Amino acid sequence: VPGSRLLVQARALDDAQNAERFAVQAQASGIPRDRLVLRRFQPAELAARVYREIDIALDPFPFCGGQTSLDALWMGVPVVTLPGELIASRQTTSFLANIGLSQYAARDPSTYRDTVIALARDTGALAELRAGLRARMQAMRPKKPTFTADMLDTANS
Repeated sequence: VPGSRLLVQARALDDAQNAERFAVQAQASGIPRDRLVLRRFQPAELAARVYREIDIALDPFPFCGGQTSLDALWMGVPVVTLPGELIASRQTTSFLANIGLSQYAARDPSTYRDTVIALARDTGALAELRAGLRARMQAMRPKKPTFTADMLDTANS
């Protein structure tokens, strides 16, 4: 997508050799260095600020982002995921299903790419989605299972 950038923030990038190796691999995959932003690790209280700079989060694979995906959704950043066979690759798919956004769980790498591109190009739909993500996440908060509620009632009586 013209004008887009890939921002990667990770502890592995604290090491200059790793960062350079990543940049070389990204360039070999068609991502020019001037469109690649590599950031060193940030503690959680600072890392949340970066979501202001992100339009769409790309869930990694074969293992999904887990808590990072939840953080992105909570901060109003949609996540596109590519679930695999292992449970470690399917958590984001579950999160998206629970907030009514299963269309962002791609069925294959080509669909993953196409989904990201379509979302990035439709800036109106992207803005609308971002504006409503926090409310979707609040509605997803798990309810107490009946057995837990019953157990607590019994314990309190």
